[in-house]
Formats: sequence, C-alpha cells, structure tokens
Amino acid sequence: PILNQVTPFNFHAHDNKQHSIDSYMGKVWTANLFFTSCAGICPMITANLRSATAAFESNLSFAQLSLSVDPETDSVDKLAEYADRFDLDQQNWLLARVNREQLKDIALKKLRIGYDQSEPSLHSPHTVLIDQRLRIRGYYDATDLDAMKKLTKDIKILLQDNHPSHD
Repeated sequence: PILNQVTPFNFHAHDNKQHSIDSYMGKVWTANLFFTSCAGICPMITANLRSATAAFESNLSFAQLSLSVDPETDSVDKLAEYADRFDLDQQNWLLARVNREQLKDIALKKLRIGYDQSEPSLHSPHTVLIDQRLRIRGYYDATDLDAMKKLTKDIKILLQDNHPSHD
C-alpha cells in the first residue's frame, strides 16, 4: 500500500554536509528517529536495522536516514561517533539533525511517526519504508525481530521494482 507522500526537506548529516531528501528520489530508503545519548531502545533499534539491512549495504539504490530527536546535544561530531560505534555503512546511512521546528514538521507531517515534543526521548520505535517515488510503503517496529524480517523482505520487493506503479 501507499500510505503517504514524503514532501521535500533538508537536513545536516554526520558527514557535516547539507542534504536534501530529493537525493533519495529513485532509491528505496528507511527513516527512523533516535538520539545518541539514548540508553533505552535506540541502540537496539540501530542494531536491528543494521542487521535487517546488511544485505543492501553495497546497493546504491538503497539508503537509510536516522533523524535525531535531540539536535541540541547531537552535534555532527556526536552523530559521526555514533555511526562509528555501530559500524554503520556511512555511504548509504546518514545520521541527521535539524532544528526543533523542522523535526516536528518532518516527524509528524512528512514521515508521520510520533514523538513527544515535550520529551523527545519518548519517540516511536517505528522505521518508515519509503519507495523510489518518496511514497511511504510501511511502518515497522524496529524492536520486533519479526517486523525486521518483514522489512528486509519488503525492501527486496521494492528494489526489484525498478518502475514503481503510479498509484
């Protein structure tokens, strides 16, 4: 199913560059919320996503975006340290930060994943799967290994679909 269209936005990533979501057009990608100082579910989410997407690391038609819910703390250096700590494929997996107003807009309106604006650490464990035309195709609980298996399967299906339908 097609659940929503992701409209353009920009972000500053751990590579210390500005990026636009437009560069994800033509790629299958995932997006999730996290923060580097999280001692709760974030390390598990990152590890589970890394395992679920390992088969796609060298695929230039696949990308991942993890968006910090704590931009004041998560400097570019902290994001880069987190990427190193989890040995993330830094070609295809960007860790990003935006200001609080952008975060609210991106999370709630564009990606439609929840977080508590007064307590951002209370964020959704869900990962969003987005197709080549920037359409949301599914939500997957990244703390659930069965959901991660389904994510892997659904990524494969979308990657095989070089000409996504115009539904």
